[in-house]
Order: sequence, then C-alpha cells, then structure tokens
Amino acid sequence: MANIVLKTYAAGDNNQGSVTPQNDALIYQAAVPVNGLFFGGAITLSSANVLHVAAGMGIIGGRFFEVLESDISVQLSASGDLLGRLYIHLDLSNADNPIEINAVTGASLPALQGDPDLNISNGVFDMELCTFSINELTISNIVQTFPTITAVNNQIRRATAYSANDFVLCQSASGALIFICTTAGTTAVQEPTAYASVASGSNVTDGTAVFKAYNLYSWIEGKAPKSHASTGTTYGIGTTTKYGHCMTINGLTQASHADGKALSAYQGKVLNDNKAPNNHASSATTYGVGTTANYGHNKIIDDLTKTALTNGESLSAHQGNVLGSLIAPIESNASSASKTYAIGEQFILNGLLSEATAAITQGSAFVLDGNYKLSDSITKQMSNIFMGSAESITLPYTTKKAGFLMIYINPSSVAGGTVHIRVNRSDGSTLASALSSGNGEANSSWVPIPKGATISQNYINNASASYIFYPLFN
Repeated sequence: MANIVLKTYAAGDNNQGSVTPQNDALIYQAAVPVNGLFFGGAITLSSANVLHVAAGMGIIGGRFFEVLESDISVQLSASGDLLGRLYIHLDLSNADNPIEINAVTGASLPALQGDPDLNISNGVFDMELCTFSINELTISNIVQTFPTITAVNNQIRRATAYSANDFVLCQSASGALIFICTTAGTTAVQEPTAYASVASGSNVTDGTAVFKAYNLYSWIEGKAPKSHASTGTTYGIGTTTKYGHCMTINGLTQASHADGKALSAYQGKVLNDNKAPNNHASSATTYGVGTTANYGHNKIIDDLTKTALTNGESLSAHQGNVLGSLIAPIESNASSASKTYAIGEQFILNGLLSEATAAITQGSAFVLDGNYKLSDSITKQMSNIFMGSAESITLPYTTKKAGFLMIYINPSSVAGGTVHIRVNRSDGSTLASALSSGNGEANSSWVPIPKGATISQNYINNASASYIFYPLFN
C-alpha cells in the first residue's frame, strides 16, 4: 500500500478550460512560495530499524500532498556507524509513482535534488524529513529537519506554537501593527480580545505566548535605506570607540585624527611600496647608514686596519675580543683578586703591570714576590735595547717615579754568569732585600731619570759587559 498520495485537482474531458494538475500546482506555488509540512509528519523510532512517520500534509513546489501514517524500514549497517536520511522524493516525470518517501544510508549522504521550475519541466525535488545514525543494531540520533509552514500571510493561528522573534499579523488589530513573539509558547484556542485595542509598544498575552505590538510605519521610518552612502553624517560615523560610516581619504596629508576618515587601500599600497622589507640587509646604503649623529645601518669590519672614520662601519665583536685579550685586567683591591689567575697571567695592580708566579684564586690577597711579581714592562715601554760595552742611549721619556729601572747584564759576558741589577724605586730597600746577595744593588734615594738623560756603562758594576736595557716610563 502506498504511504503517500499526491492531492491534485484535475477536470475531466479534454476541455481546454479545465484546470490541469500543472495549472493547479502553479497557482499554489504562487500563493505559497515555500516547501514544507503545515501539519503533522512527526518521525519517531518504532523499532530497531523502523522509523514511524505520523500522518501529515504539506506542499512542495505548489504540489499538495498528504503523508499517510506509516512505518519505514531501514537496512541496518553491515559494519560500523553510517549516516542516514529520510526524505520525500517528488518526480513529476513519473506518472505512475510521482511521490514517495525514501530512506538512504552511507558513510556520506548524496546531495538533495531541487528543480525550482519542476512544474514547467516535470522536474524532480527532494525534501528532507529527518537525519539519523544507524549501525549493526539500531537507529539513533533522529533529528527532524523538514520545514514547517505556518500561515503564509503570517496571520496568527490558534493553538499554535511560536518561537521567540516570530512575527505575525492579527486581523482584529490595527492594520498598521505587527506582532513579535517575545516569549515562546502556544497561542490560546480563542483569540484574546486585547488584540483589538492594543497600542504600539504594548504586549498581548496569548495562551502561554507573549507578543509585542509594533507600529510598522514608525518602525520602518527610523531605518536607513538599503543604499545609504551620504556626504553627511546622518547614519553615524566610525570613531575610535564606535563602528560606523567612514569616507575614504586617498592621500597622506591628514595632519591629525578625524572621526569618520579612513585611509584608502591604494594609499596602503603606497606605504607598503615605500617601507623597508623585514629582511633588508644590503650592500648598498638604501636604508641609511649610521653616523656620529644619526642611527642607521652599519656593516661589520673584522680587522684593525682602518686609519680613519667611515660612516656606516663598525668593529666586529671578534675584534673586540682580540683587543680585550691584549689588555691586562685592572685590580683595584690588593687584598682581594677580582678573578682567578694562572701562573704567567698579567694584571695591573697599583698602576704597575704584574704577573702571577703562582695560581691566584678569586677573592685571595695579592702577595708581592709571593704569588706575583712586578713585570719588566708597563705603559710606554721601549723595545729591548741591546747595548755593547762602549754604547749609551738617550731616554725619550722620564722614567716612572713609582716604577723602576732594570738593567739586565748579559750573563754570557760576565765572569761566573753573575747578573747585576740596578733598581730605581722609592722602596728600593724592600726590593733589595728580595734580591739574592751579590746579585743586585739598590738605592732608595734614586730619583726618576729625566727625559734626555744619557744611559751608559756607568750604571753597572762591570763596565766592560754587554747588557740589555728595559726602562719604564710614565
């Protein structure tokens, strides 16, 4: 037995003035330009693989149909979960069975067919009733999806459920009023008398639903027209706090912020074309070089050969390390080393270049001639000067007052290899006591030797010996 019957009116005979099913459908389609059920059609699970469809009525493309209460069997899945759909299939080219309810399942569902001119072309139209899930055992997750048709002219209907924001008309009310559902519910069987006298802005309680009245003309009057670009600010302009209308400025001359003015997309391109890229290292000076006055791009110089300033050139960190390795650390506190020193490492203590003779740990005290000695050169030091037995040298600087002057005798030229040392130092007696007996001479009364003084063999005991001279200067 068929589970759905297409309801149409067709006059008998072949009279050209008769209303054919096609004529009938075109009239309905013009009057009711929607598809759906306007009564019944609820779908529930009857058994594991059977869907129950309640009786109902509806329209597809102006074609009125009646759903007969029936059960629809669906083939269970052979393995795993599948998707399912129950739908009405209307095929006007099928004269024997133009409408039926079908079920389809699969890992995915095919697209529904919909010919908007089905009454002209004898086309096909599918309307979904529900979706569901199905596995090897049962159907689940039934969701009704068919559209519901209420009064086409939106006249309020009795004993009918309405949702919030549904709008209706009421023949008893003023023709200028429309009603918006503000509280979802079901209207009463009898129409409330309040509709006849309600004013715009007031509510009507209708059964369990509540509707608010609006004067349609007043409501529309305050609305902007669909196309409402304007040279004025009638419709509100955009600000730093509000969205709104903005005019497009195609230039970069705006001196200060003004509400409602936005930069054109073209000017965005202009700015983009004139900005530096994210990665803009370059062998050219396109992006500006650093100078003594301006910040800018610099290239790295990894040597110490520059003889003059060149803008945009900076010394590499590596060369800083090279220079750092040539500078002895300066110690300001003789009782506490600022770092650890290995034997042979040099540092400056009390203005004098010194050298560790034993390992010195950080924080330990410096002990002269204990864990360190004074080096034989500091600040401006002349190159080692070899002097023969009849030679002399004129000093280019005055010797350091707090420093010392050492004259090393070449041991190979002195009988017995004895080394004589003359010391020019304010605490010469202290240094003298540290020298081995017979290997040095010291005099605490010596003073700095001035620039221009001549150094000769007279400064040593053995005037015939050769020696190497290491003077220190301020």
